[in-house]
Amino acid sequence: MVCTKCTIVITRKGAQLKAGKVSLLAPASSSLRVGGHGRVRGRRVEVLGRLRIEHRRGVWDEWFCEDASGEPMWLVEEEGRFRLDKPIDTALPEGIAKASVGEVFQVLGQRFQVAETGKATVIGGEGQLPHGFEPGEQIRYVDLSAIDAKERLSIEVSTDGVVAFIGRPISAALVDFPKTWRADSPREEGQTIQCEGCGSALDIRPLPRPVKTLTCHYCGSVHALYGDQSSLLGKNPPRDDFHLMVGARGRLKGVAYEVIGRMVYESFEFDDGVWSTWPSESHEYVLVDDAGNFVTIEVGDEGVAVSRKTGRVPQLAAIKRMAWGQRFRQPGGRTYRQYERGRSTLVYVDGALPWVAKVNDQLDFVDLIDVPNIWSGLPPERLSVEWTADKAGEAEVEAFIAHDLSPSLLARSFDECIEPTPKKQVLRPPRRSPALARFGGSWAVMGLVFLVVAGLASLGDGVLLGQAVVYAGASPVSGQTEVFSLEDDALVSVDLSTNANNNWLYAEVDLVHADSGISLGFVGREVSYYHGTEGGERWSEGRKTWRQVFVVSQGGQYRLKVSLSEAGQQGVKAVASVSKLDFDPKVPYQASFFMMIAGIFISVWSVAGRQNLWPSND
Repeated sequence: MVCTKCTIVITRKGAQLKAGKVSLLAPASSSLRVGGHGRVRGRRVEVLGRLRIEHRRGVWDEWFCEDASGEPMWLVEEEGRFRLDKPIDTALPEGIAKASVGEVFQVLGQRFQVAETGKATVIGGEGQLPHGFEPGEQIRYVDLSAIDAKERLSIEVSTDGVVAFIGRPISAALVDFPKTWRADSPREEGQTIQCEGCGSALDIRPLPRPVKTLTCHYCGSVHALYGDQSSLLGKNPPRDDFHLMVGARGRLKGVAYEVIGRMVYESFEFDDGVWSTWPSESHEYVLVDDAGNFVTIEVGDEGVAVSRKTGRVPQLAAIKRMAWGQRFRQPGGRTYRQYERGRSTLVYVDGALPWVAKVNDQLDFVDLIDVPNIWSGLPPERLSVEWTADKAGEAEVEAFIAHDLSPSLLARSFDECIEPTPKKQVLRPPRRSPALARFGGSWAVMGLVFLVVAGLASLGDGVLLGQAVVYAGASPVSGQTEVFSLEDDALVSVDLSTNANNNWLYAEVDLVHADSGISLGFVGREVSYYHGTEGGERWSEGRKTWRQVFVVSQGGQYRLKVSLSEAGQQGVKAVASVSKLDFDPKVPYQASFFMMIAGIFISVWSVAGRQNLWPSND
């Protein structure tokens, strides 16, 4: 435990108590504090102690808590994210404590990949903790992430042995502690150091995490900060090609951000076993919001993107083996395709960054992109897997998710921003709205449904007004219906059905006024129907029936006449009938076809606005 009066660390081994070094900790950026009560995933807990550990890229806090039943738990806080851990006493696989990034191990029935290794320093602690520590103690850590799930496996190696924890990330919304316990300022107190390049006074920016890299804006000297000590990492050559200034403020999607650092990378791509001759250049701007969350705006030849770190890291060995265009499905997520791979070198850095970044730092990367179908409404997304290693044994693999950011929107959102002019926008959304594509698809489906309904409705014969039956003979034969009445603008259908079977006939059907004999609807048509079997397959051609629809504008008495002037053989039966209809069956057919064609056109037109990054395959 740590004395609350003098902050001396007191450790107990058996019956012996030992007083160690002083433990001084800066306030946590969250609302947690030792002695505080709150809820974690709905469970009421009390915070008993805190351990802070620092590594090259930042710090993390380990909060020791107990729930109402006395069950202990560890709540790990790093970069504004939380993970709920519990210690495990399962025998660990051989070699896992000395493993390298990308190695895979089986633990508790799951496959874990080493995501980060390195050395860290125990800065200090407070409250009561279940194991002893010495401020300044060095440990080696190995962090592993589950390949097919969200669990994290953390291993810490110290002089006292090896301890392992397994945990799962939880939303910050599920860590509910009273906000009144938050420190007055979640950011560290600003300090001043002297520039080793020109002697100017440099103010250390108050960031949610301790500043590790600081650049002099007078001479361009880059410093690495370690507590109260600093060292000169290098000096920046002058550049005038930046789009954002350090300190610029703006809003993206309603969130306020400040630019705290800038980096420039040169990248060589590795395609078909050959490295590119000339490097491509990209600018990265590190932003922080008021809640302490970091994002990066990337500006390069292939567009502008907003990138955020993700905890789901794909298996590195599989990513390294991927060929261009090969698919990779993130478990429970999206399906990406390998777009490019290569190596990036940091050629410029300035501002204040919460990690050490020095010129000539290198990282390897593989970019995978998902351009979903337009009907999904999902934006194109890039999954970037990056890994680094140095001679000191620090190694890490990280994954980032990036989405397109309009250059004009960037220029409007930040003070004195110069609008980028990329050559292309790989992650740009479809040119047409996904809602328009879905509308077109809906119209096409509705047209198909209406077509079916129209077909079923057309099967109805209406109200039968009259019928005449004739048989083909050696000479022309004729017949007629009884007189029937029609009102003005009546809609009638004239139908002819036959029993033609491998035969033909020529029929004339005429709708005439009963008194004047004036024809209102005459149809003369050949009817034929043939069928058979050829080569073991059945075939048929022609139709035995036909239908014609008329509008009778003037009401009165009418009759239907039919005559057969020719026939392929005698005895063919023909039945002519006239019926009154409520609607013209052609109208719903026409409307259905119009809706289908219009919907298909809108959908195709919308899809045409979706870029295809793999035209040779898709």
